[in-house]
Amino acid sequence: MIRRILVLAAASALAACASPRAASTTTLTAADAPESEPAARASGPLPAPAAEATSVEAPPGQLACRTKDAFGVTSEVYLEWSGDQAKGVIRSVAPSGMVSERRVRGERAAGGAVVLDDPGQTDLVTHAAVLATHAGKRHVRLADAGDAWSACD
Repeated sequence: MIRRILVLAAASALAACASPRAASTTTLTAADAPESEPAARASGPLPAPAAEATSVEAPPGQLACRTKDAFGVTSEVYLEWSGDQAKGVIRSVAPSGMVSERRVRGERAAGGAVVLDDPGQTDLVTHAAVLATHAGKRHVRLADAGDAWSACD
């Protein structure tokens, strides 16, 4: 048994001391490149992403409010009115350019406020957003923003 261990130790020592193989050089030409890569990669830089929300098509309706939070997320409320009922969209645009939209329905409340809810929402306490006028300026309270009032632009 000891003899086997010594033979294995000697073999591994010889393998460790053996000279390394000569390095080989590989040259890759454009003709050798795989065809699966997009041609756009070889033709130049990628186009820059849209930096502003204005480059994204606006949803139907009129812009009722636009505000920006401390993290740079722009929120916009678009509404189409039919009498005292409205249908619309709350759009959020992140600084990265990612756009998300949330469909809402709304109605006018006492004091000129507008209450916006998710379609199918039956909870009378939770709202997607509330638009109201404070000190002569329009403000919005978005449910996603922790129920803080933000001035509209």
